[in-house]
Amino acid sequence: MRFQIFAVAATLVLAACATVEDIPLASSTGAGPKPGDAIGFSGSASEVITTMQPANAAFGAIGGLMALQAGKAIVSENQIADPAGPLARQMAAELAQSRSARLADVAIPAGDKAAVAQAQQAYSHVVFVDTLYWGFVYFATDWAHYNVLYTARLRLFDNAENENVALKTCSWESEKAGRVRYTRSELLANNAQQLKAELAKAADTCADEFRGVLGLPQPTQVTQSSSDIIH
Repeated sequence: MRFQIFAVAATLVLAACATVEDIPLASSTGAGPKPGDAIGFSGSASEVITTMQPANAAFGAIGGLMALQAGKAIVSENQIADPAGPLARQMAAELAQSRSARLADVAIPAGDKAAVAQAQQAYSHVVFVDTLYWGFVYFATDWAHYNVLYTARLRLFDNAENENVALKTCSWESEKAGRVRYTRSELLANNAQQLKAELAKAADTCADEFRGVLGLPQPTQVTQSSSDIIH
């Protein structure tokens, strides 16, 4: 039973994130950037990817700590990039292009209160993308294979109105996306090549959903997809 509890915990986290209501950009009311406006962007990334093995679950809280340490090592040793930063820039770039606005040259450092305060003066709007969860967890009924999970939230913040004018939470699972089930070794082989490919697929899916809430054209109509940046 303990094994199954750990295996489904991530799914419960994703479900909780999904309860936040989406806010589509109401372009008909004049909301959003105007021609000539400057758009900033910021991606809140995590240095620790969640990875849970059956052996971790057997040791309770100590096993959870071991999993966190392993997740940090996986990111560092394999140079795995959290999709949040590239997604934030990509969405801001497409929004700027569609609104004839200007894109910021560099990202606003995530968590830097002073930089965020300065952004309120420098930009009319800021695109924030936060990674809420990313990782890979074994299946409750198939301990040898893993489900890759990614959840991110996009916010378009209007500095003049001091509020979010667009909001979208995207949750992606490799199993629900019809992807092949991989073992832990297969995901991490060759510098985590397959895990990176799964995360790139997740980023592409989230980018499509973010475009929808921002009223942006789909990838066939834009010059660059999110996976081009993440890879």
